[in-house]
Amino acid sequence: MSEVKSTCTNLFESLNDWTQNLQNGCQTFVIYVDFSKAFDVVLHDKLLLKLRAVGIDGDLLTWIKNWLSCRTFQTRVKDLLSAVCNLLTGVIQGSV
Repeated sequence: MSEVKSTCTNLFESLNDWTQNLQNGCQTFVIYVDFSKAFDVVLHDKLLLKLRAVGIDGDLLTWIKNWLSCRTFQTRVKDLLSAVCNLLTGVIQGSV
């Protein structure tokens, strides 16, 4: 079983690797990816249009559309619930 590491541990290990590469004269390329932009703020309609534009269509696009459609959310603070709102962006919490 692999060891689960914290974000800080991963950053320190990455910094250590980059420092060793620099000291050893090795090139190091680092790419940062902000997945929140990909999953938390994309409008569902815009995502579906982009998927169709890159050639995703048919049953797969229908499945994705159905998966994103008619989603709602509600916030709970202690015993109080907010109004139910439509979910127009992002993916469903806990989705993979």
